[in-house]
Amino acid sequence: MNKTKLVLVGLAITSMCFVSFAYAFLTALLIPSNGRVTTLQAYWDSACTNQVTSIDWGQTLAPGSTTTKDVWLKNWGGTSVLTLSLTTTNWNPTTATGYMSITWNREGATLDTPVLQCTLTLTVDADVTDATNPVIGPFANDIVITGTW
Repeated sequence: MNKTKLVLVGLAITSMCFVSFAYAFLTALLIPSNGRVTTLQAYWDSACTNQVTSIDWGQTLAPGSTTTKDVWLKNWGGTSVLTLSLTTTNWNPTTATGYMSITWNREGATLDTPVLQCTLTLTVDADVTDATNPVIGPFANDIVITGTW
């Protein structure tokens, strides 16, 4: 009887050690992950070989001026028709949004062809006349072109 109890205690201890060992190997590590898959891309050319990664508006812009850049949008998603919209975010300096705007000629248009030419327009307000105005100088922002089904 004592031998049986000893064997059962030994089995219990062995089982607890195995469970603890197994638990150590079964503990999970949670790593948050995110990303985006997009089929909408912008290019500098109609053949879609030179992708737009940023826009340099070029020369120093005068108050009241506008400048344009042409880009071509391609929907790599095949036959999906996309309705297009444009917004801007992350202006630096933030006060630039009161004195500058970026618009385009395709707001609400549909991308139902393989490639669509678009004209982006940067407009500088005529009220940017004071050299102490915080908009004078370099600026940056993100242009977000969205295609919805």
